Amino acid sequence: MNPSVEAAWIAAGVGALGIVSTAVVSISGSRNTRKATTATIDAARDARVWEKRTAAYEDAAEEVMARQTRRTAITSRGDIGNVKGQPTKEIFKSEEPEIIRIRAALRPYASANVWAAYKAADEANIAFWASLSKLASTHYVTEDRNRLMHQGVADDELPDDPDYQCALDAMYKARTDAATADDAFFASINRELG
Repeated sequence: MNPSVEAAWIAAGVGALGIVSTAVVSISGSRNTRKATTATIDAARDARVWEKRTAAYEDAAEEVMARQTRRTAITSRGDIGNVKGQPTKEIFKSEEPEIIRIRAALRPYASANVWAAYKAADEANIAFWASLSKLASTHYVTEDRNRLMHQGVADDELPDDPDYQCALDAMYKARTDAATADDAFFASINRELG
């Protein structure tokens, strides 16, 4: 074969190889750029979600700590007659806009474990206030019964004697259960954030 034809074939082959390698490098570079862009976008999204999650956890933790403080304050006085309408107020506190906002932020961002622990702490808190309300009712009935007895009212006209000690024990158990549920909530957040 003619050397100039061979040279032309070699030049054409080298040119074609150059075009193919340029295309491969271009495709590879484009793919790498797309992967890097996707990774950057994913990292930014994860950072935003993490910020919202930690903010929701902080708000929920503040709420749970405030509930603990109110439970401790009302039971540390030792006078059940002072309870009045506080249990009812506390039970309906979950309908206040601030608590709804806290739950609305916590629900989409909390992990399943943290959300379950929060709900358990909330239910235990409501159970405590219900038991305290029952104890206060028992206290009022006992006081009324004692007052009527001192006035000389006949036994068959007196209200039934409530089991005050049973109601008191139930309140203490509910208070302990609420504190335990709160601690479990805090532990679930710590495990996740740690």
